[in-house]
Amino acid sequence: MYGKSKGVQAVCSLFPALLAASSNSTELGESPHLLPPSQLVPGPFPPSEVVPSGEAALPPQVSQPSPSFLSLAPSSFADYGCMLEIRQIELLADGRSLVDTIGRRRFRVLSRGHRDGYNTADIEYLEDKKVAGEELQELQCLHENTYRLAQRFCEHGDLASRHILMQHGPLPEKEEDIQASADGPTWCWWLISILPLDPSYQLNLFSSTSLRARLTQLQRILTALLQQPPAGHPLPERSPRGHV
Repeated sequence: MYGKSKGVQAVCSLFPALLAASSNSTELGESPHLLPPSQLVPGPFPPSEVVPSGEAALPPQVSQPSPSFLSLAPSSFADYGCMLEIRQIELLADGRSLVDTIGRRRFRVLSRGHRDGYNTADIEYLEDKKVAGEELQELQCLHENTYRLAQRFCEHGDLASRHILMQHGPLPEKEEDIQASADGPTWCWWLISILPLDPSYQLNLFSSTSLRARLTQLQRILTALLQQPPAGHPLPERSPRGHV
């Protein structure tokens, strides 16, 4: 399911890792193109990005925390991305900027453009398909089982996994309503952000609008990882064909 974006329309400065969007516009229109930050998922998981000095200056409209911040999947101009919110910008003594963000909404790119020297895009938000009745009961059961596997993975991982947990924090608690958010349960995105996944595989999970499909894939991944010896977790060699 997709929803039309009431997104941003702005001219912004380009960073090697980030491009900040204006917080002033609320009209449906073009959103500025961003290169990928370290993470690409909804939730409070993307770490702060250090923007090098001498590359570009923060535009005045984003010198304060902004609700409009765009992130694209790995490529020169990807088909999917995540709206990020700038929570804080700290100017460091060496001239760099420490940008703290939080993931908000997934989107897909409808069309691409170029304006005032910057790449732009028309976008629409992604939204998980809601289910009801017996299908919802089955989904809740799948959700519970997958969450238990995630708990086992976090509790019995190797040293590398425990180091990741120290960086990203503990597994988030389960939400009571698994369909409350358009992007699904927060803990799923936390898990996707720490699992050793090929970027193209991660993108398939990211672009899916089926919570059932996403949970099923996570369950398979966790089951495989938990069957491996603690010394290491193999990466998926290639992404599955098509979208999840």
